[in-house]
Parts: sequence; structure tokens; C-alpha cells
Amino acid sequence: MPLRARIRRLALHIFVRYDIAMEPGFESQGWGNDLGERGKGVLLIMVSAAGFGSMAVLAKVAYAGGANVVTVLALRFTAGALLLWALLGLGKEKVRVAVGLKRSAFLFGMGSLGYGAVSTLYFESLRYLPSSAVAMFFYVYPAFVTVLAYLFFRERLERRKIMALLLSASGTLLMLWAPGLGLNVTGITLALAGAFLYSLYILAVTRAVSMVSPRIMSVYVITAAAILFVGYGAFAGQLKFDLPLPSWLAIGVIAVFSTVVAIAAFAAGLQKLGPAWASIVSTFEPVVTVLLAVTLLGERLTSYQLAGGSFIVGGVLLLQWGIKTGTDRQTQTN
Repeated sequence: MPLRARIRRLALHIFVRYDIAMEPGFESQGWGNDLGERGKGVLLIMVSAAGFGSMAVLAKVAYAGGANVVTVLALRFTAGALLLWALLGLGKEKVRVAVGLKRSAFLFGMGSLGYGAVSTLYFESLRYLPSSAVAMFFYVYPAFVTVLAYLFFRERLERRKIMALLLSASGTLLMLWAPGLGLNVTGITLALAGAFLYSLYILAVTRAVSMVSPRIMSVYVITAAAILFVGYGAFAGQLKFDLPLPSWLAIGVIAVFSTVVAIAAFAAGLQKLGPAWASIVSTFEPVVTVLLAVTLLGERLTSYQLAGGSFIVGGVLLLQWGIKTGTDRQTQTN
């Protein structure tokens, strides 16, 4: 697959969970033949989006009981790594895990310096901003990917992409300058830096999947992140286990529902819907974050936030819808 096409496929797949299911055996050829299967696919993707969308709110609950970022991420990635290794072991086909020293070093670098750093910025920003604001600011990363793909790979900026970029930029500005909201500058910087770093990580993924399969890449990346946070937490004395029950419950839900179940549900839903429609349904994710933040945490949602968030999600949908229509045309031609 050409590099530009690979970027286009990867650019809008949120978090490493999307890469897991990008093997040829995982992909569907569209909507499927049965309406029931289609409905199951939508439900599975919505479960996945609910898992990832609830993560920011659950992190707030964990923080309120004294948990820190390192502890939350160490447990989250350890659970994710165990799941991925289990999936490899339970698979019908034997998968070759060894990829050589040079490739292993690159993949571990992606997991620690790349995905680990992105997660740190995201979870740190939750200490300064409402979870609903973090979700919306981070969701501008597809716009960053589009710009970087144009600058570094000369991917065409079509009218649809320009409109999507304008929508995302307008939504971000609306949230930044919402009167009376008083968002913390440090938190905004961390969230946007995380979104930008994640867009760079996606470009690194395009190189990684040319060296190894997406499934193996995901195993290495998540395992590297787990080793990083567990190792650093143990060395620096940052792993906190004397936490109240609400914090343990929140971390447990993050590790199981927002990581393990969400990864598995997305992979299963992708089989039934295909990557384009799965990405579109996944825009349910920030909606979940906002709804949970308002109902469970009592966060205040202004008209500016609603408008800004709608613009950002609209920009992502516009980019993803272009991938869907392009896929449809390809399928009809073939």
C-alpha cells in the first residue's frame, strides 16, 4: 500500500486499538451482508467508544482519591499488554513475535517515547482541565495529521480537508476564548501538545506497519508503555496502592473496560463494519466523555463549549466521511 494511502487509513484511527485490527484477516469489505451483523458491529464500536470516552472521567475519580498519573497508566497498560499477549497465544494461527533487534528498538521507542508520552500528556492535562474540555482539545489531532501529511508527504489538501481543518480550528478557538470559562493554560498546552504528539506518532506508525504487522506492532508498543510506567513508578516510588475503594474501582474500570474490553470490542466491530464506518461511529467517543462529565462530575458545559465541540467533531466526521465515500467508489469499481 502506498505511503499516502497508509497515512490516510491510519490518520483517523483513534489510539493504538485501531491498529490492532488492521490485519487483512480482521477487515470487513464494507457493511456486511446481514442487517443484524451490521447492527452488532455498530453496537460493538459504540461499546468501544464508550470505554475510551469514559476514561477521562474515570481518571478524575481516581485522582480525587489520591491516585497519580503513573499508577493509573501503569495498571492500564499492564492490563492491555496482558490482553494482547493472550490474544496472540489464543489465535488459531501461529504468529512470529521476534522482529529483530533494530525493529524491536524502534517499536519500543514508539511505545515509550511515543505512545507513553502521549498518554502522559493526556492524563496530566486532566489534572488541570475539565474532562470534557480535554476530550475536545485532544480530538483535534486528525487536523494535525492532515497538515503534517501535507507538509511532509505532500498529500493533497482537497476542499473537503480544508473545510474540515477550518471546522476544527474554529471549534478550538471557540473553546479557548469561551467567556467566563477560565480554562487553565497549562492544561490546554498539555492537551494540545498530546494531540500534536499523537499525530506525529501516527506518522511513525506508517513506518512501523511497513516493517511488521499491525498486531505485532501493537503488542510491542503497549508492552513498552507498560514496562515504562511500571519501571519508572517502582524506581521513583510513584506507584500508589494505598487508595480508597472509589479510586481502585475507577482504575479497575479503566484497565478492564476502557482498555481491554474497548480494544476487543473495536476489533470485533471492525470485522463487521470495516475501518471507514467504524471510524465514523467512533466519533461517539467525545460525546460519551461530555455526557459523563456533566452527569457524574457536575462539569459546567457552556454554549461556546457545545459549539466548539460540535465543530471539532464535525471536522473529524468530514474527514472520515471522505474515506468512506472513497472506499465505496473503490468497491464499486472493483
